[in-house]
Amino acid sequence: MWETYSVYANCYGGVIILGVVENKDGSWRTTGLNSADQSKMLKEFWDNINNRKKININILRDDDVVTYDVNGELIIVIYVPMAKREEKPTYINDDLFGGTFRSNHEGDYRCTRLPIKTILRDQAESTMDMEILEDVPL
Repeated sequence: MWETYSVYANCYGGVIILGVVENKDGSWRTTGLNSADQSKMLKEFWDNINNRKKININILRDDDVVTYDVNGELIIVIYVPMAKREEKPTYINDDLFGGTFRSNHEGDYRCTRLPIKTILRDQAESTMDMEILEDVPL
């Protein structure tokens, strides 16, 4: 789950659903969480998301994590927003170059050094592509 959090924060955001599995045919079914599991998972989730050794930055608000009752089965839905430019890269396990992930096609992939350096460069308040070029013909 933490790699997926990194991917969503570093890319365009996304939704993580706990208590649901994907079937072989691509459909979804709930596995549900009992209320004791749900409380424990939520506590563990918030403890980890606020632990800088696990995730370098928490970009979630309280209302980004919601529990639902689906036909008597509990699920947890985590809405991960895209991180702001100055909050990127979002990485796991206190490891900038080994714990930064992005998404390509249908998978989550560990970033190589070059994309990470590009993200770090773009953290600046004023990036090179924000500058207005005077006296440049079309």
